[in-house]
Amino acid sequence: MPHFVGYTTDVASLLNECRFPRLLELNLGWGWTFDTYQYAQRFLEAHPTIENLTWSCAYNVVLRQGSLPNLKHLSVSHLSFVRALSAARGPPPPPSPSPDPASEGTGTGTDAPPLPPKGKLTLETLGDLFLFSSDLPTEMQDIDGTSVRRLSIKFCDSLATLRAVAAFFPAVTHLSIYGSVFIRPKSRWSKAFRKLVRRLFPNRFANRISPICPRVEDVLPLFPELEDLSGSSFPHGIDASSLQDIRARFPKLRRLEPFDL
Repeated sequence: MPHFVGYTTDVASLLNECRFPRLLELNLGWGWTFDTYQYAQRFLEAHPTIENLTWSCAYNVVLRQGSLPNLKHLSVSHLSFVRALSAARGPPPPPSPSPDPASEGTGTGTDAPPLPPKGKLTLETLGDLFLFSSDLPTEMQDIDGTSVRRLSIKFCDSLATLRAVAAFFPAVTHLSIYGSVFIRPKSRWSKAFRKLVRRLFPNRFANRISPICPRVEDVLPLFPELEDLSGSSFPHGIDASSLQDIRARFPKLRRLEPFDL
C-alpha cells in the first residue's frame, strides 16, 4: 500500500472503509497524532496478512490480541511498538475447564496439552530505530535478537549503546546507520538533527547530545556476521589501504557503501 499519512481525523478515518485481503506491505509514514492513532490501529488489526510494516510515529500504540501474526519486517522509530506487538502476540486464552470426572475414559474429554511459554518476537528486519542506552533493557526484552538479519538505526546515543545493540543482535548481516550516529560535531546537519531528536524524545536528554564519530573499523568488529554496511558517510572516510585491510579482516563483508568488495 502506498505511503499513507493521517494528518487529520478526516483523512485518517478513511482507513475505516478500506480492506485489502491480500495486503502484504504497509507504510504509514509520519504525521500521526493521538487523535488519529486509533484509525491506524484498527486498520492494522483488520489486516493479519501484513508482513512488512513501516510506521515512523508508532508511539503508545495498543493492539488487539492476535494482531499482525505474519509480520516479519518492521521499521519504527520507537521500540515501544515492539512491546505492543509482543503483548498482542501474548499467550492465548486459558484452556477450557477440565472435563467432568464422569466423562473420563469415554473419549469425550476436553483436556488440552500444556500451553507453551510466551515466545519472543521473531523478526527478520528491524529498522529506523532511535536507540538510547537507558531504554535497551526494557524495550528489547521481547525480541528474539538472534532472528534479526537486517537492522537499521537512525539515532544511537553512544558507541557503548551501539556495542550493546550489536551483542543483542549477533546474526545481523545487513546494517544501515544513518547520519545521526556519524555526524560531524559542528556541522549544520548535526545541530538540526539534534534539535529534532530533542523535540521527539524530550525526556531522554539532560543537557545535550554527544556526537559520535567512530571509524568504519570501530563498527565492523561489533557485527561478526555482517555482509553489507550502508548509510551515511563516515566522517573519517576510507582510503584505499584501509579498504584492502578491511577486505582481509572481514571476509564475510560483501558491500561497504559505496564499495562492492
